[in-house]
Amino acid sequence: MATNNERDCGDDDKRIVLSDRELDVIRLIVKGKKYRDIAVELSLGYETVKTYTARIRKKLNVHSKTEIATWYLLSVVGKCLPTDDEGNTDS
Repeated sequence: MATNNERDCGDDDKRIVLSDRELDVIRLIVKGKKYRDIAVELSLGYETVKTYTARIRKKLNVHSKTEIATWYLLSVVGKCLPTDDEGNTDS
C-alpha cells in the first residue's frame, strides 16, 4: 500500500495525486520492468498497463518511462532520505 508521501506528492501548489495501482506500476517501471512483465506481476492486461502508464505520464507531465522513474526517485524516494542540518543527504 502507498504511503501518504507516495500517493500525494509535490509542493502544495503542484500536488500530484496517484492511485495505489499507479504507484505499483511506477515501482515496477523503476525496476526496469517492461509492460508485459508489469502486466503479469500485477495480474493486469497489457493494454491496461499501457493505459496506467499514459495516465501517469499525463499527471507527471513527462514523456517516457525513464522520466517516470526519475520523477519517482527524485520526488518520492528523495524526500525520504535523511539529511543533515544543511540539507545534504547522508552518504
